Amino acid sequence: MVHVGQIQRMRLAVAALGCVVLASGSWVAATVCNATANDCSPSNPITTSHLQIGGGRSLGSHGTSGDHGVLSDGTVAEAFYQFTFDRELSRLTVVVTNTSPTVAHLTGIFFNVPAAVTGVTLVSTTGSLPWKVSFDRNRTDGLVDTNPSLPDLHGHAFGLFHIFVTNDRVDTAEGAGKSDDEIRAGHSVTFVFHLSGNFALETACSFTAAASIIPPGDKIVDGIGRFQGGDAGGDGHVSACEAGSLLVTGLTLSTAAADGQVTATWNTATEVDTAGFRVLRTDVRTNKTVALNNNLIPAYGNPTSGYSYAYVDSTAVNGKRYVYHVEDWDINSVNTIHGGAEGIPNPPSPPVRLLEPAYESKAGGQVRLKWESNGRLTSTVEISADPAFPARATMQLRTGTRTTRSLTGRELEQVRAMGAAGEGGVYWRVTGKDARGIPGQSQTFFLSVAN
Repeated sequence: MVHVGQIQRMRLAVAALGCVVLASGSWVAATVCNATANDCSPSNPITTSHLQIGGGRSLGSHGTSGDHGVLSDGTVAEAFYQFTFDRELSRLTVVVTNTSPTVAHLTGIFFNVPAAVTGVTLVSTTGSLPWKVSFDRNRTDGLVDTNPSLPDLHGHAFGLFHIFVTNDRVDTAEGAGKSDDEIRAGHSVTFVFHLSGNFALETACSFTAAASIIPPGDKIVDGIGRFQGGDAGGDGHVSACEAGSLLVTGLTLSTAAADGQVTATWNTATEVDTAGFRVLRTDVRTNKTVALNNNLIPAYGNPTSGYSYAYVDSTAVNGKRYVYHVEDWDINSVNTIHGGAEGIPNPPSPPVRLLEPAYESKAGGQVRLKWESNGRLTSTVEISADPAFPARATMQLRTGTRTTRSLTGRELEQVRAMGAAGEGGVYWRVTGKDARGIPGQSQTFFLSVAN
């Protein structure tokens, strides 16, 4: 449980005001992070708290501009989630307001709950949309407890969430649909949830305090909003803003990929009250993010000078495309996300080198695989939706000493089916042995089969 003083320290500092230019060419000011005080006294049966989506120091799934997250077309998108928790009735009321200064429509709401919550039921909503809630109590077991048919709760690279609220009739077209087809700018929807569990110590702040309620391993942000139909048709996810002061400045992050590993290196300019760092890795194709170290990497910088750090991710899988971020934590459990930098692990100088199709090429009506090797090899092409190439889920095509292999129509049909059931493509590599029986193996490439 987070104490009131800690919550206030996490929220009260205000981020700087910035501006972004939209695709239309107009300028829109970035909203400062709202510093409204929370009412989270444990002695009160009814408490209130909030999350501001977007604004100063927020993150966007399509990047940031002017110090806050934006949609794919550069549109500014913002929202405000007001939480009221009635402990005696086990009732959580969330008023969601689309505060975007643009035409962006809010179509999905993500937030987290404390560990005491064992069940979530959406009791009522305002408006006529058939909103539904998906609840995932244990975000690491791969099972969604309520409405598993809804999209998974990874929030497009922002980590795993407990709660995802959406509806069945989202109209994403710009300027289309009725006024209640989604939450349009300037409109609100009130959601009332009944919760199951033991809430003797919980307050509304338990639903908005990221540092206390998100277990190590998949923590990224408090909550996010999914927006569609931006000024130029853009879409994307935007995180809650971070109102805490920037305690680590000038952090630069880079990566170096090798065989089965990626080394993340970062430098800081200054560090104030920094407890340590956590390295976060996002799988670009699955949009799943994990923290690579459970224990913080100790901070060695100070308020006048920084330090250089490195972390070797030895769990990286060859051929995977990853994005790395560094998360710094201060002594008051306030976190800030920095980065990211991309890394694709593969051996730098393998004895077998893939030539065609290039990494992440799209499969056409015909696919011809081509490679080269150091000397003459008896080779096998391996194709799988899993870059670990498990034997039972890997297509093996023996090629003798040839260095090319065209897929037959039937093989290409199988490859497309494998990719459609996985990450939208397949991984392929070439293995073989030379005349002396010495094995050799290529890099791992990804072949897209998406339409």
